[in-house]
Amino acid sequence: MVQQQFNEQYPFLKIVFLKNIGGFTHRASIRIDAERAVSELEKDFKQEAGVSVKIFRRSGNVWVETTLTSDWSLEQQNREGEQMSAHFEVNTTR
Repeated sequence: MVQQQFNEQYPFLKIVFLKNIGGFTHRASIRIDAERAVSELEKDFKQEAGVSVKIFRRSGNVWVETTLTSDWSLEQQNREGEQMSAHFEVNTTR
């Protein structure tokens, strides 16, 4: 459910829950909004819910880790994914 809602808000990003021993350890309320950095969101999931997540950005037809750009906001990441995917789609239709 979280993944679906996240994808509806950020169609060029993907949140992946890593397999933790035990998974979610407790209920948590985690704020996900456009201005938050990827690194903040990943940190909150780990600290508040006890689960590791990774955010991936679409680049054409592949998903890339956002490790090198984890200080970017979700909005900036999504915009970059959209631009890279649009560029890819234009080039493949020629």
